[in-house]
Amino acid sequence: MNAPPPLEILLTVDVEFSIHGAFTLPDATPLGEENVLCPDGSGREQGLGRLLDTLAEHHLVASFFCETLQSTWFGPEPMGRIVQRIQAAGHDVQLHLHPCWEFFRHPDWRERLGRERPNDNCHGRTVTELTRWIQDGRARFRQWGVEPPVALRAGGLRVDRQLYRVMAAMGMPAASHIGIGIFMPEEPELRLANGLHRIDGVLELPVLSHHARLPRLSRPWRALTLTGTSWWEMRALLEQARHARLSPVVILIHPRDLAGADPGYPAHRLHQSRLARLCRLIDAHPDRYRAVSIRAALPEWRDRPALPARTLSPPWWAQVIRLLENASQP
Repeated sequence: MNAPPPLEILLTVDVEFSIHGAFTLPDATPLGEENVLCPDGSGREQGLGRLLDTLAEHHLVASFFCETLQSTWFGPEPMGRIVQRIQAAGHDVQLHLHPCWEFFRHPDWRERLGRERPNDNCHGRTVTELTRWIQDGRARFRQWGVEPPVALRAGGLRVDRQLYRVMAAMGMPAASHIGIGIFMPEEPELRLANGLHRIDGVLELPVLSHHARLPRLSRPWRALTLTGTSWWEMRALLEQARHARLSPVVILIHPRDLAGADPGYPAHRLHQSRLARLCRLIDAHPDRYRAVSIRAALPEWRDRPALPARTLSPPWWAQVIRLLENASQP
């Protein structure tokens, strides 16, 4: 049997500011660029800067989903600076939406908290709401002088069929909304662990979710993330996917994952180690792995047959390592 072709790996990065307790604490306000950069006080960034440096060191490209609705609080400039920096580093920029930021459109938002709760879901929304948010995102991209987004990721991976229908009507061809290890959609046809799918005319690239071999110690499904997957699980899952020709594999990262708690943002050694080892593996084995971006790969993916989801599961001992590693972190 012929050796499997190189596995396409889609490193996706959600870039977003933080509500930072503003909806629950009386004097709290949102946190902006600091939540993405994570400055450690020594002139180094343990968040975005560390991530960009690691990708550059290993000659890898990533797709960054950048949130736009937070401009209701911060205005467009802070995220605009980040987006332009990401694009200048040679990476792909796409659209991310967290609707909870819409709550700040109300001047009396603090008083409203006593009678209503902000809604951060992209599922269960009206066509009018979804259309307006995507239009708002496109307007921000034009304002920042970057290419229009061709892909969207719903905040919290909370999605339903309505969102795909709106995207198709608006000519947005790709999505990475689904990650059943994080959120299980209500519609059974959206409960996709991985693969490449066409949903209402939109190409869906789910974050890879894998099945736990130790159900009593873990959720039944887990998403492939830096925070929730040990290095040994990552390596095993990538090899399983390569031999199954399950390409592309989507991995979820946040710049904030790479830093410890604020204030101070010390380096999160475990998560930074996982990222470095992952990038080193991809860079060192071009015959087995290839990092891709959504914008560059989309023309070929659109013509590719749909790829059904598969059930992948790392060895039990790799899951034990993850449980021990994560339990040891402060």
